Amino acid sequence: MQQQPQQHQSSRASADFGGRGGTPLAVRSVQRVAMAARALAVASSLASLVVLMVSGFAIAASLDAFLRFPMPVRALVLVVLGFLVAIDLRRFVLPALRFRPSAVDLALRIERARPELAGRLASAVEFEESGLARRNPLAARAVADLEERASGMDLKGVLRVRPALMRVGAMVVLVVAGAGFVAADSSSASIAVRRILLPWTDAAWPARTAVEGLVASGGVLPRGKPVALRARLTKGDVLRERVFARYRVWPVDTGAAVEPAWNEVALSRQPSGDFERLVDADGARIEFMFLTSDAETEPVSVRLVEPPRIVRAVATIMPPEYARGVLGDRTEELGDGRDGRGTLRGSVLAKSEVVIEFELSRELPLGETESAFRATGVSVPPGVAIAAEAAGEDAKEDAKAGAKDASADGPTEDRSEVGERTGEDGVVALVPIRDAADSRRWSLRLLLEEAARLEIDLVDTDGVRQTDPCIFAFDVIDDRPPSAALVEPLQDESVLPDARVLMRAEARDDIELRDAGVEIALRVGGSSAESMQLEERVEVARAEQSASLERTLEISRLAVKPGDAVVLRAFAEDRLVGEP
Repeated sequence: MQQQPQQHQSSRASADFGGRGGTPLAVRSVQRVAMAARALAVASSLASLVVLMVSGFAIAASLDAFLRFPMPVRALVLVVLGFLVAIDLRRFVLPALRFRPSAVDLALRIERARPELAGRLASAVEFEESGLARRNPLAARAVADLEERASGMDLKGVLRVRPALMRVGAMVVLVVAGAGFVAADSSSASIAVRRILLPWTDAAWPARTAVEGLVASGGVLPRGKPVALRARLTKGDVLRERVFARYRVWPVDTGAAVEPAWNEVALSRQPSGDFERLVDADGARIEFMFLTSDAETEPVSVRLVEPPRIVRAVATIMPPEYARGVLGDRTEELGDGRDGRGTLRGSVLAKSEVVIEFELSRELPLGETESAFRATGVSVPPGVAIAAEAAGEDAKEDAKAGAKDASADGPTEDRSEVGERTGEDGVVALVPIRDAADSRRWSLRLLLEEAARLEIDLVDTDGVRQTDPCIFAFDVIDDRPPSAALVEPLQDESVLPDARVLMRAEARDDIELRDAGVEIALRVGGSSAESMQLEERVEVARAEQSASLERTLEISRLAVKPGDAVVLRAFAEDRLVGEP
């Protein structure tokens, strides 16, 4: 009686266990744990991959925004990020995707974590999965026994869920933060994506600095002189930021088509806050740009031209007409006006005319040089001068007519390009005559009044000035008055009315004597009044600078009386301007 209920209970349990037509609860729990373990592994590996990608991109973009990597560095960063992602995929993501734990293997792991199930859980799972529990009573009993022991036991507790949740949480935080940044500053996000993921594009961060060049584009600078590359920082810290210049000099056309290489130099900060550097520039043109740590200007091209200069100057000195027969014209080489040859050897007689022939290094329009010829101690000869205030066509025509009238006695010449203007301190601005056949040849006609200094500072139409002014100097001496001396008698004498007195006189002039002799005057009684009696003259030849006279004066010829005085006085005259 007592065994029947037990057999009935056991038979009912067996029928209940196997009669459900399903897997026992413990075995199903193990199978669910196996699927959950795979899901956790896949989620954890994918979250780690997303965290690696987002954090790596953020770090690379932040460093690039701060350091402004060049394209090769950004390409290297992209390669490194791709390499790290590939490693993560190979070592974590792909193994997680391939991870498919069997219920038996997982049951063995559970047995190690739950000793009370040791030797039972794995066997029961294997019996159930193989179908042995439905064919073998002993296997069915083992499964039933496991069900009893595992009743109320949570097998999911054996899974480590927290690390996976932390990785997924970190992924969510990074993704949300990235989405927020994109929403807040889509422009910077777009730049970061293009610079890091597409490093070959020309995407650039907004510049933290700005620089402008202080050398005008399209300008002209003198060739062979250092060029001042000057720039100004318009944005950024002047004390910390460095400014560079990149330049190249194109040589004078030699038929070669090879572009010159770029040179880069650092500019020095000036007290004014600007940045400057002198570079050699001997060529046809110079091309340059200015750079900072994250900004650069557009290339600027400046033409280089040879500064105008005087190659040769020749001076022809023409003394005044009265002295020309004695002194004659002379021609002197004055060189280029930049050495000792610019100072004329010897002196020039005042009122002499000087014609200076200039040969320039290249053609130069005359209009731009009107104030380039400045002189002191000179004037313009008659018939050449034009009023300095003449302006406009009418005034020029009047000036031409005046010049022609003034030179009516000789051949006329169009002097419309010749003028003078006297400024402060006696400085005269002159305009030369240009040779119609050769624009490189000019001439200048001057009238020397005193020691003269001519300064020439050529400037072309582009504002290029010659390297150093040319200086020409002339030492001028005045025509000194002639000198006359009575040699005999040496002193006053008392003689008889019928005496014979020897007279000897000498005359001298620095240029040419015109006349010389001795004047003989008479003072009657004690009177101081003189009456001219006669002159003894010497014949002076043309171009003579000295003459002497020797005569015997017979006192009886003068009808003198005792008490009268005979006065002897030597005289000399030279030739003056305009006299025959």
